[in-house]
Amino acid sequence: MSMFQALSISGSGAEAMQTWIDTSAGNVANMNDTVAVGKPAYGAQTPFLSPIATGGAGEAVQVARITIRTTKGIVTYQPTNPIANTQGDVIVPNVDLASQLVGMLQAQEGYQADTAMMQKAMAAYTAGLTIGS
Repeated sequence: MSMFQALSISGSGAEAMQTWIDTSAGNVANMNDTVAVGKPAYGAQTPFLSPIATGGAGEAVQVARITIRTTKGIVTYQPTNPIANTQGDVIVPNVDLASQLVGMLQAQEGYQADTAMMQKAMAAYTAGLTIGS
């Protein structure tokens, strides 16, 4: 693997991790949204990552797709909510805070590893350029 490949691989990984962080943050930001009973709730987004192979195994990673989970939501009793029905019910998204935060931590660690690899590859490339000067 050349230094340029290391930059490409770690760069694609950092981009994928940033997408994961962004989708998890969006899920947390929307987890308290309410809608009227019978309407679709916010659906949590989940990125799916896949390898990019252009001649060799594991050359880079990409976000293959972002899926939206169920928009069914959970019926919750909130009688003071202005959109509550006559029984005082509204729908809230089915987003689990703990799983979103764990996903964010995993993505953050992946992002940090990718950026550390980019820094090391750039240092090696710079050192290579100074040889013979």
